[in-house]
Amino acid sequence: MSSVLLNILLTVTPLLTGDTMTIPLQDGWTSTQTAPWQSRVDRRQLLAMRHPWVPSEEKGYALYSTTLQIPDNWTEAIQLSFYCSDDYHTDDWRPDGSWLTANGFIGHRFKRLLINGDVVWQSDVADPVIPGESPRYTIPLDVKAGQSIQLGLLVYDSVSSTTVLPEDFHQSPQHPNRMDDPDAAKFFTTVYWGDLTLLHKGATPNEKQRPIVNIVKKQHTERWPHPSFGDNWDNYPVPLTLSTAAPLPKAGFPVRAGIPIPAGQSKDLDSIRLQTPRKGALYSDKAILSQWPDQSIRWVQFDFHATSSTTQVDMAHSKDHAQPQHKSTIESSEGLVAQRSGSLRYFTRQGTSSGLLQWQGKAILDDFRISLTTQGEHFEGICASPEILDEGPMRSTAFQSGTFELLDKQSGTFHLESTLFADTPYLRYQFRWFNDTDRPITIEGLRMEWEQDAPIKDITLPQGKSSAPFRLRQTTHNTHTLNGTETNSTSPPYVQWDKLTLVPRHFRERHPAAMGAEGNQLYLEWISAWDEPITFHPGEAVTFECWLAVNCTDPDALAQAVHQPPTLIHPEYFCATGALGPAATIETLPELQAQLTQLYGNRSWEDMGHHYGVRHFPDAPHSGGLPNWKNNYYERALGLWSAWWMTGEREWFDRAETVSQHLLDRAIIHAPVPGQDWLGALRGPGENHIAPPWNPTLRIAGLDAYHKVTGNDMAAVAVEGVLDFIQRTRAGIGGSSVRQYAGPFDSICTAYFDTGEINLLAAGGQRVEAALNEVDFRRGTWQDEHGSRVYRGNIPWMNAQIARPLYWWYLMTGDPMAAQLLVGLAESMACENMDWDTPGALYGYSHNPRFPITPSYDLLTAPVFFAAYEITQDPFFLDTGRAVYIRWLESDRPVAVMDTFWNTPWLSWYIKAYGLENPATLIPEETHPQEED
Repeated sequence: MSSVLLNILLTVTPLLTGDTMTIPLQDGWTSTQTAPWQSRVDRRQLLAMRHPWVPSEEKGYALYSTTLQIPDNWTEAIQLSFYCSDDYHTDDWRPDGSWLTANGFIGHRFKRLLINGDVVWQSDVADPVIPGESPRYTIPLDVKAGQSIQLGLLVYDSVSSTTVLPEDFHQSPQHPNRMDDPDAAKFFTTVYWGDLTLLHKGATPNEKQRPIVNIVKKQHTERWPHPSFGDNWDNYPVPLTLSTAAPLPKAGFPVRAGIPIPAGQSKDLDSIRLQTPRKGALYSDKAILSQWPDQSIRWVQFDFHATSSTTQVDMAHSKDHAQPQHKSTIESSEGLVAQRSGSLRYFTRQGTSSGLLQWQGKAILDDFRISLTTQGEHFEGICASPEILDEGPMRSTAFQSGTFELLDKQSGTFHLESTLFADTPYLRYQFRWFNDTDRPITIEGLRMEWEQDAPIKDITLPQGKSSAPFRLRQTTHNTHTLNGTETNSTSPPYVQWDKLTLVPRHFRERHPAAMGAEGNQLYLEWISAWDEPITFHPGEAVTFECWLAVNCTDPDALAQAVHQPPTLIHPEYFCATGALGPAATIETLPELQAQLTQLYGNRSWEDMGHHYGVRHFPDAPHSGGLPNWKNNYYERALGLWSAWWMTGEREWFDRAETVSQHLLDRAIIHAPVPGQDWLGALRGPGENHIAPPWNPTLRIAGLDAYHKVTGNDMAAVAVEGVLDFIQRTRAGIGGSSVRQYAGPFDSICTAYFDTGEINLLAAGGQRVEAALNEVDFRRGTWQDEHGSRVYRGNIPWMNAQIARPLYWWYLMTGDPMAAQLLVGLAESMACENMDWDTPGALYGYSHNPRFPITPSYDLLTAPVFFAAYEITQDPFFLDTGRAVYIRWLESDRPVAVMDTFWNTPWLSWYIKAYGLENPATLIPEETHPQEED
């Protein structure tokens, strides 16, 4: 090797301190290499030697060399300490027939340290990686006091990659035969050197750190504690838009909506009130859903009556003196619950006949039953003694649990809620069935039926007038028949007769379903699968909702309100409160706003490639196609809720709510699964919605948002169940990639932000410690394996997943190591994943060069750089974040709201905070279209 050290004339100026001599990398070195090797010293004070993804040639090399003088008074035990790592290894994995593409080159490329041209240390780039360690080496030197030595850092290709050695391996699903694979000989590697120190008499080297580490410490000391999330909001009362898809029915409609409150604004519900712009105070039932650390209110749940003319409701911070004009009441006595709202009364009782509806003191429906048919056997639903769930005055709810039993057989349990609302002649049923058995249950029919004392007549459907007996059956989303004849209505269905109107929710979307009348009986078959029974697996649930109205004169409007219930929104205010984390409205991202309109405006689930059906709606195929389903891949619910509160556009609310309900039924594991400790968890993506839990998608922020925005208590229960699973199983501690840590940690952050419970403080700290035990802190990143695996190590879109909870955790708790981890990830992405010559050109999907530089994940990754700037105030990170954002602006990559969209509110906040809203001011002048004279 001595020939490659000829003509070295420059001498480095070392820093001598006692028995240690630090050797800087910046000055006094000579860099030589053969093409296509490249070298540079990056901002971490690490020398990077990179071989691009092309075949290597024998005797190719990169060399960084200098001349040193051993101090005259160093007479014995002289050593050299240094750091050296690389982003390639193959030690723990071999081809297994999976979809992962891999090439293993073993014995080809070596890291070598030279003294006077002789190799004094070497290691194959395919050497093992030990998680959590920054590989440092100390080697003895055979040198003398005062001697001048030539020091060389070398990466050398002993054997070309076109030569196959005995331990090499190759795997490519597209090219099983190595000879047919045009990429088989391409060999990408980056080697990192640093922290060179000469030692005398066994001195211990000071472990070097990235320079940014001390900046993080300094900024933390000066700026902690950070204020709560959110921007100032002084414009009260807040004008909240009543968001509806169509005008409300003449009788009005009940509204339950969660509204965020800025930190410190109010600690007393009586100091918050609703009012209408013209009529003043509006009575509402109120409940606190969560609080800020200072115990001020973060989320308020409002229940109120909206009239057909209501378009806006104002929220004021002033004494609430409003009283309800009418009340919904509920009483319990001897196993019977009686509810009243105006002239409407409903009685809930135990047994198979569980409900009686009266109007003006006269029974109009005197029997309500539920039944299930499985494998030809008919099970009557048996309701337990009812309980009071909501006590009014705006809504009263009776709750019953029940079972489907036949002799010694049991086919699941159910929950049934019946609710009356003040000021409206409506009764709502919410029914939820659970397969809490140890076996799959195949259902032919799941049926509700009501009976009156006279034959049903004068029937009206969206298709027009009809008569009993009739049967409306939904066989596919676009196909329904009336008495066997195909009909064309696309409106939400209902059936109206005599004084009553029945409206099922999501009837068309969750086929097969049917409803009809026979004699005195009206029925609703939520599952009408007699030809092709539907199987539900242990732990699954299915939820249905329907409404009964008395004297409804506009059933189409009622059906639309049931299908798309009204809620409240003010995007600018919602974002400014900070109750959703850092966020700003979509106006800060005008290019994104245009894309959302173009790609998603007025598009159905079918248009977006999603499916319908009682088990599938509105899920989409996952990798590999059906029968694999996405479930919560990738935090679909949070992405949709993010679009809702950033835009206020109604269709995002509808999408978010529907996906959230699907997750509550399909993805949440509601009952023990035989042989598995999965209770409470979210299933991952995979076959038939029943895949095992998967750490990367154990994320509850979307479901938590669902609970806060809509008040759906089932979501709150689900959030608690997922969190219990995470803590019980220590999910997110250990794992093979960054995202294995990120999902559970994000859930812990969400819950701690919501509750401040002390046990969550410990759980979050454990995740930070676990992450520290995985990273190479000297480089600031997870170790790399892309020589053998697609998804390991320093993967930007995965780093962005854990950056979000690290940021939240740091701002909530002040844990400085969370800040260090986040900044380290940002710095490593900038140094290792970005094209050396093109700022912003981030390999966002994978550092594996088999995948192209893509802007698809820029909206996810850009906030990580901005967060690093916020923590450090180092302009480098601001410039890098801007460059990544500009790259996305200049690209034509479409945004995928249901796939890793959750950092977009965070990005919008930074764009606003740092004054980057106008793309024309960001993109260099020469790239702008020139106007013609």
